[in-house]
Amino acid sequence: MAAKGHKNLVWGCCSIGLQDQNYMICTECTKLYHLECLSIPNNEDDPTTSTWLCSQCHGTQKLGNNDNTPVRYNPNITVRPGKRQALNSPPKASDERPITRDEMQEIIKDVVTQFQKTMRITISDILGTELKSLKEEIVDMKESMNFMNTKYDDFLNLREHYTLNKT
Repeated sequence: MAAKGHKNLVWGCCSIGLQDQNYMICTECTKLYHLECLSIPNNEDDPTTSTWLCSQCHGTQKLGNNDNTPVRYNPNITVRPGKRQALNSPPKASDERPITRDEMQEIIKDVVTQFQKTMRITISDILGTELKSLKEEIVDMKESMNFMNTKYDDFLNLREHYTLNKT
């Protein structure tokens, strides 16, 4: 609500209190604020100025959201959105104190120990499977060799028997 000409005004922005300047009135505390102090351009047709709250009253307001509150504008400040967390990044730790060297060494030691256990189990499983199949192949080869030896012995016996009967 940009207006002029109130007497006995209570200013919330500065102590100069120039009444001939355009100002806005907080609808909560009824203090006046120069548009220049708020760094707001003078726009008397703006409907949001009729329900404007100063920053102090806006901070104490408990319910709702007043997006119509004018904000000080400074052309030398670039407003950037806050950084978003990456999709696959771990959540931020609630404990903000830095990790000590001893704690880091303990963490690394635990990770390495767990990795070694996992590798031992994995290697044992792989070797067990491979050795089992090798043992089975060796048993099969022994059986084949025994079978062939038996047949060879049978052949030699037959030959000997045949040669004895022939003579």
